[in-house]
Amino acid sequence: MRRSIILGLAALAVAAVVPGSLQAQNTTPVAVQLPTGDYLVAVKPTDSLPEGMVGDWQIVFQTGGVYQVVRNGNVRVLGEFRTVADTVYLVDKSGAMACGATAGPSTYVWKGEPDGTLTLIAVKDECRGRQRLMTLRPLVRVKTQ
Repeated sequence: MRRSIILGLAALAVAAVVPGSLQAQNTTPVAVQLPTGDYLVAVKPTDSLPEGMVGDWQIVFQTGGVYQVVRNGNVRVLGEFRTVADTVYLVDKSGAMACGATAGPSTYVWKGEPDGTLTLIAVKDECRGRQRLMTLRPLVRVKTQ
């Protein structure tokens, strides 16, 4: 009996000094969503892209899984996206610069920064123009939705 009391007190002492982050906690996965909003990326003459691509591009990720690529107020690509943890899948649906069905869906890993920038890293994308534009440099957030 005395031994069980001592062991019980020892267990209480250990629990008292174990930081809360190490004690039992809710391990339910947290749903991570791509931060929706409007982002800008500037294509410079030195970026080795066609001359017609030089300028500011707006990438818009809307709530509900729709994305747009906009240039000079014109939607150049309209597509759909979905996220699973830190991975985003993009599929172009329409637009003058949309990738055809042969390019298929693309896969990127995304990382949001405290300053509002969004970095996309291509895992798989057969659409060279989309891949180059999305990964050229971090996308800069201009407003949230």
